[in-house]
Amino acid sequence: IMSGMVQSKLRVHNGTVQESSLYYPSREEVERDRENDGSPAMTSKAWAKEVVSETLKSPTKLKAHFWIAPLSSVVWFANWFLPRTAFDSLFIKSFSLKKLERAS
Repeated sequence: IMSGMVQSKLRVHNGTVQESSLYYPSREEVERDRENDGSPAMTSKAWAKEVVSETLKSPTKLKAHFWIAPLSSVVWFANWFLPRTAFDSLFIKSFSLKKLERAS
């Protein structure tokens, strides 16, 4: 399953990262990302319904990979036409994962 944005409690409710969390060194970025930033997102119920529908297809119609939810086509494009390290760089920068590396 290759998915775009799906609504969840992490994306809808503001919360704080506890000091005991593995993600505490990156708490500012994690908390910022928890906010609903207006990005298009599929409801979790609609997402689950589509996933179940796709997985229950007959073996001859079942796809090895399927792309669902908003913006999944953007990820599909990047997956095919950008180097694999593009995702690494994006997530390392977006979530300040270097802070986690230093903290461990």
